[in-house]
Amino acid sequence: MKVVIHTLGCKVNQYESDSIALGLVKKGYEVSSELEKADVYIVNTCAVTNEAEKKSRQVLAKINKLNPDAKIYVCGCASQKDAPKFLKNKNVTFVSGVANKLKIIDQIDKKRRQQKIEVDTLPKEYNETYISKPSKTRAYIKIQDGCNNFCSYCIIPYLRGRSRSRNVVEILNEIEILQDTAKEIVLTGIDISDYKIDGKPALGKLLKMLGDYNIRIRLGSLEQGVINEEFLDIASEMKNLCPHFHLSLQSGSDSVLKMMNRHYTTEQFYQTVMSLRKI
Repeated sequence: MKVVIHTLGCKVNQYESDSIALGLVKKGYEVSSELEKADVYIVNTCAVTNEAEKKSRQVLAKINKLNPDAKIYVCGCASQKDAPKFLKNKNVTFVSGVANKLKIIDQIDKKRRQQKIEVDTLPKEYNETYISKPSKTRAYIKIQDGCNNFCSYCIIPYLRGRSRSRNVVEILNEIEILQDTAKEIVLTGIDISDYKIDGKPALGKLLKMLGDYNIRIRLGSLEQGVINEEFLDIASEMKNLCPHFHLSLQSGSDSVLKMMNRHYTTEQFYQTVMSLRKI
């Protein structure tokens, strides 16, 4: 049986889709990420913007044209927000949300015929999944999920839940597995700046642990506030850290940043960028 997994949105969604793909492959399914004819489709949705939600629903119509008899399974942020809306498409068999996406594998095994919604409560602890399948040169490792920032314009904390960090042992185990097949590892999450070990901020500590691996380490999007003296010292000593720092500046106006509930000023942001450039 052929399964197509169509992923919208962020790298965290891609990581989770890759985990689902690996689980399906282990069970003998043929899996593709191309939007092509298949027996079963999984749509991993996004709701970061209204346009992303719209695209998450529009892809169902495209799938119907590829195979009018296909079964469609939906998960992700858009279905977490409004699961019943996806059942308007008669081919949608099962709708879940953000939590426990791997249960879709069991639902496919059961060969469901009736439509069903099963959106789990958002977890308070990090949920482990299968490891992600690497591309030709790059692998993503999810180290964190959820967000505590509650920016005034963003719905993600309500759909993904509160920030929760992955056990450092699991992260290191995954790197051990992937370092022989990938040349670069990207640390990803909803807010990796909030990565913690034993309840304490520890992104710098994690980086220090990764400094001896013979593989390039790249960081996903960062919050300005995580770039402190400890972080700079560790980053400057790492030979395998990619010198690329994605810091998002939402506005050049301090008053707008305050209304957005962003916790920095333009001057603080500027000084952070200057500190990074020095090293």
